[in-house]
Amino acid sequence: MQIRKTRQSDIPRIIEIENKCFADPWSAETFCEVLASDLSYCLTGVTDSGVCAYIIMLLRGDCAHLADIAVVSGCRRNGYARQIFNAAVEELNGRGIRDYTLEVRVSNETAISAYLSFGFAAAGIRPRYYDDGEDALIMWLRPHP
Repeated sequence: MQIRKTRQSDIPRIIEIENKCFADPWSAETFCEVLASDLSYCLTGVTDSGVCAYIIMLLRGDCAHLADIAVVSGCRRNGYARQIFNAAVEELNGRGIRDYTLEVRVSNETAISAYLSFGFAAAGIRPRYYDDGEDALIMWLRPHP
Protein backbone atom coordinates (compact mmCIF):
# COMPACT_ATOMS: atom_id res chain seq x y z
CA MET A 1 0.00 0.00 0.00
CA GLN A 2 1.25 3.47 -0.88
CA ILE A 3 0.28 6.29 1.47
CA ARG A 4 -0.23 9.82 0.24
CA LYS A 5 -2.11 12.98 1.09
CA THR A 6 -5.80 12.69 0.35
CA ARG A 7 -6.96 14.30 -2.89
CA GLN A 8 -10.34 15.75 -3.75
CA SER A 9 -10.61 13.04 -6.41
CA ASP A 10 -10.41 10.37 -3.64
CA ILE A 11 -13.65 11.50 -2.01
CA PRO A 12 -16.11 9.41 -4.08
CA ARG A 13 -14.24 6.19 -3.21
CA ILE A 14 -13.80 7.27 0.42
CA ILE A 15 -17.57 7.84 0.63
CA GLU A 16 -18.15 4.29 -0.66
CA ILE A 17 -15.83 2.87 2.00
CA GLU A 18 -17.31 5.10 4.70
CA ASN A 19 -20.85 3.98 3.88
CA LYS A 20 -19.86 0.31 4.09
CA CYS A 21 -17.85 0.68 7.31
CA PHE A 22 -20.01 2.89 9.51
CA ALA A 23 -23.61 2.97 10.68
CA ASP A 24 -23.44 6.78 10.85
CA PRO A 25 -21.20 7.70 7.89
CA TRP A 26 -19.86 11.15 7.14
CA SER A 27 -21.37 13.00 4.20
CA ALA A 28 -19.47 13.99 1.07
CA GLU A 29 -19.90 17.61 2.17
CA THR A 30 -18.22 16.87 5.51
CA PHE A 31 -15.30 15.17 3.78
CA CYS A 32 -14.89 18.12 1.42
CA GLU A 33 -14.94 20.61 4.32
CA VAL A 34 -12.41 18.61 6.31
CA LEU A 35 -10.13 18.13 3.34
CA ALA A 36 -10.16 21.89 2.68
CA SER A 37 -9.43 22.80 6.30
CA ASP A 38 -6.00 23.85 7.57
CA LEU A 39 -6.95 22.16 10.85
CA SER A 40 -6.99 18.66 9.43
CA TYR A 41 -4.49 16.12 8.17
CA CYS A 42 -5.80 13.49 5.78
CA LEU A 43 -4.00 10.53 4.27
CA THR A 44 -5.14 7.89 1.80
CA GLY A 45 -3.80 4.38 1.29
CA VAL A 46 -3.75 3.14 -2.29
CA THR A 47 -3.08 -0.29 -3.78
CA ASP A 48 -3.21 -1.45 -7.40
CA SER A 49 -6.98 -1.75 -6.88
CA GLY A 50 -7.32 1.91 -5.85
CA VAL A 51 -8.14 3.63 -2.56
CA CYS A 52 -8.27 1.06 0.22
CA ALA A 53 -7.78 3.09 3.42
CA TYR A 54 -7.94 6.60 4.80
CA ILE A 55 -7.37 8.51 8.01
CA ILE A 56 -8.53 11.93 9.10
CA MET A 57 -6.89 13.76 11.99
CA LEU A 58 -8.29 17.04 13.30
CA LEU A 59 -5.64 19.31 14.76
CA ARG A 60 -6.02 21.48 17.86
CA GLY A 61 -2.86 23.04 19.26
CA ASP A 62 -0.47 20.22 20.13
CA CYS A 63 -3.22 17.57 20.03
CA ALA A 64 -4.67 15.56 17.15
CA HIS A 65 -8.09 13.95 17.23
CA LEU A 66 -8.36 10.77 15.19
CA ALA A 67 -11.74 11.60 13.67
CA ASP A 68 -12.04 8.85 11.07
CA ILE A 69 -10.09 5.82 9.91
CA ALA A 70 -11.23 2.99 7.70
CA VAL A 71 -9.89 0.13 5.62
CA VAL A 72 -11.97 -1.50 2.89
CA SER A 73 -13.16 -4.94 4.00
CA GLY A 74 -11.12 -6.90 1.45
CA CYS A 75 -7.88 -5.29 2.66
CA ARG A 76 -8.27 -5.76 6.41
CA ARG A 77 -5.81 -7.75 8.50
CA ASN A 78 -2.88 -6.60 6.36
CA GLY A 79 -1.66 -3.94 8.79
CA TYR A 80 -2.99 -1.10 6.64
CA ALA A 81 -4.71 0.72 9.52
CA ARG A 82 -1.50 0.63 11.54
CA GLN A 83 0.57 1.77 8.53
CA ILE A 84 -1.64 4.76 7.75
CA PHE A 85 -1.92 5.70 11.44
CA ASN A 86 1.86 5.50 11.92
CA ALA A 87 2.42 7.61 8.78
CA ALA A 88 0.08 10.29 10.13
CA VAL A 89 1.71 10.26 13.58
CA GLU A 90 5.20 10.48 12.11
CA GLU A 91 4.26 13.57 10.10
CA LEU A 92 2.28 15.19 12.90
CA ASN A 93 4.97 14.60 15.52
CA GLY A 94 7.26 16.59 13.24
CA ARG A 95 4.71 19.41 13.31
CA GLY A 96 4.65 19.56 17.11
CA ILE A 97 1.67 17.31 17.84
CA ARG A 98 2.24 15.58 21.15
CA ASP A 99 -1.04 13.91 22.10
CA TYR A 100 -3.67 11.93 20.19
CA THR A 101 -7.25 11.22 21.16
CA LEU A 102 -10.32 9.52 19.74
CA GLU A 103 -13.79 8.26 20.57
CA VAL A 104 -14.96 4.78 19.63
CA ARG A 105 -18.23 2.94 20.18
CA VAL A 106 -18.02 0.90 23.38
CA SER A 107 -19.39 -2.07 21.41
CA ASN A 108 -16.65 -1.89 18.73
CA GLU A 109 -14.28 -4.43 20.26
CA THR A 110 -12.29 -4.85 17.05
CA ALA A 111 -11.48 -1.14 16.82
CA ILE A 112 -10.77 -0.86 20.55
CA SER A 113 -8.33 -3.77 20.31
CA ALA A 114 -6.60 -2.11 17.34
CA TYR A 115 -6.33 1.22 19.14
CA LEU A 116 -4.89 -0.46 22.23
CA SER A 117 -2.28 -2.11 19.99
CA PHE A 118 -1.44 1.35 18.56
CA GLY A 119 -0.65 2.48 22.14
CA PHE A 120 -3.90 4.23 23.04
CA ALA A 121 -5.28 3.83 26.57
CA ALA A 122 -8.90 4.07 27.70
CA ALA A 123 -9.53 7.31 29.58
CA GLY A 124 -13.28 7.56 30.11
CA ILE A 125 -16.75 7.34 28.67
CA ARG A 126 -18.84 9.89 26.78
CA PRO A 127 -22.42 8.87 27.63
CA ARG A 128 -24.88 8.70 24.71
CA TYR A 129 -22.26 10.13 22.32
CA TYR A 130 -23.67 8.56 19.17
CA ASP A 131 -27.00 9.40 17.53
CA ASP A 132 -28.40 6.01 18.50
CA GLY A 133 -27.57 6.65 22.17
CA GLU A 134 -24.54 4.38 22.40
CA ASP A 135 -21.69 5.49 24.66
CA ALA A 136 -18.22 6.28 23.34
CA LEU A 137 -14.99 5.16 24.90
CA ILE A 138 -12.49 8.04 25.07
CA MET A 139 -8.92 6.98 24.36
CA TRP A 140 -5.61 8.85 24.49
CA LEU A 141 -2.13 8.25 23.16
CA ARG A 142 0.55 10.36 24.79
CA PRO A 143 3.82 9.13 23.33
CA HIS A 144 5.87 12.04 24.68
CA PRO A 145 6.42 12.61 28.41
